[in-house]
Amino acid sequence: MAQAHSSIIVTTVAVDTRTRDTLQFPFLARPQSLTVYVRFVELDALTANTALRGILQVGSVNSTNPRLTLYWQPSAYTLLFGNGITAASTVGNSSAAVNTGDTIELRAILPATGAAQLGTTVNGGAETVSSAMSARLLPPAWTTNAILFNAFDTTSQGHIAYRNVEIMAGVRTLQEMRRRASVE
Repeated sequence: MAQAHSSIIVTTVAVDTRTRDTLQFPFLARPQSLTVYVRFVELDALTANTALRGILQVGSVNSTNPRLTLYWQPSAYTLLFGNGITAASTVGNSSAAVNTGDTIELRAILPATGAAQLGTTVNGGAETVSSAMSARLLPPAWTTNAILFNAFDTTSQGHIAYRNVEIMAGVRTLQEMRRRASVE
């Protein structure tokens, strides 16, 4: 059976498509040193290579900082961290081609210094870790006590099949996050 990117919507005049889902949950943890692990299957590499697409956002449901955001910008997975004063992003694994059906692992690392990094693996390969952002203070609170899945600022929805999402206090290795997610 072939995978379909959208369900068929029967109409009498024209073809229509469904909007991709965005999911939001409360996220009550204060800003602190933490590691976010997301493992998913890429479902639409063609769109991935041409459009901004959200994966996960902590601390805001729009473009207001402070927030921690994982997203795809054409050619690379990206981590954005804004503390309410300044925002910066770092790019992970810009050299690897992403194909439909690839299993992607992202590990967002937010140390107490605020010098965030992004680790990326494609299909279980070696992890590529980005250079660290410049240090910045952690904010006293997030903009919104929420975690948003499959969107960047409530727009630019991704098209991925989530397999695991883990968030743990402190800086954690990829192996620790995989064990926690029962991947290893």
